[in-house]
Amino acid sequence: MNTPRGVYLLILFLLLSIPAAAQNDSILYRIKKAVSASPDCPEYGRDTAAGCIEGYMTWPEITGSTNNSIAAIVLDKLRAEISLENHRHFLKEGFGKNPDDVTRTFIKELAAERNEWGEGFLSAPMNYLREISVYFNRAGVFSVGVFEGGYTGGAHPNFFTSVYNYSLATGHIFTPADIFYKDEMDKVLQIAEKEFRTIMEIPSSGDINDHGFWFSSGRFHLSQVFFPTEEGITFIYNPYEVAPYVMGEIRITLPYSAVRKHISSWGPLNSFAEKEQ
Repeated sequence: MNTPRGVYLLILFLLLSIPAAAQNDSILYRIKKAVSASPDCPEYGRDTAAGCIEGYMTWPEITGSTNNSIAAIVLDKLRAEISLENHRHFLKEGFGKNPDDVTRTFIKELAAERNEWGEGFLSAPMNYLREISVYFNRAGVFSVGVFEGGYTGGAHPNFFTSVYNYSLATGHIFTPADIFYKDEMDKVLQIAEKEFRTIMEIPSSGDINDHGFWFSSGRFHLSQVFFPTEEGITFIYNPYEVAPYVMGEIRITLPYSAVRKHISSWGPLNSFAEKEQ
């Protein structure tokens, strides 16, 4: 049986329209916050009082989307982040499932430790900060950054950033391997290493680990923490990831002008890929 030519054209149109529709999708949200403080704190944000313990958290509350089925998927995954189901860097097991519970539990746990250890426990002010922010919300991509930090004793505060990049075509989180053509990754790494060395002001050749870094086997690699911007793709190296704490958080941005031709035309950032002539 012969299939009418019009049916083929319709199927082709539908297939080609899916990525275009996804590129126009975005998430609607509003920023909310939860703040808790122990009785020792005179006022939030002025944690100079001995024994003061503070908890602060912000997060995007999703209110809708141009694609509500995708918004539901993203919302479900964000809930896990907001309630710390996936990460427990600062808190123990057993806290509640909403942001207010998280901040209150942090204060309760530290206060209990102080009571247990008495005067021998650190009396300096302590704090916990978790800022969940929207880094990018365009071209079919919704990127959420989670900055988590705090001071619970020790030589210095600790902090780190996680990023979750959602494709609004699928609702799935994507990685650098999804962005670039597989056989182009070596070229992308060369561009990224050159940018890294420039930012960190180290020679363009030689062992990168001779300059205070600890890349495995001395081979540069891309961080898995990244997000797109209007200008390029930013990669974040957290403290202790490839360098000591004193070097802080390291960020490099690969301009689209430098990597555009290596971006997959079928990947989540295809709107930034080099267009065929």
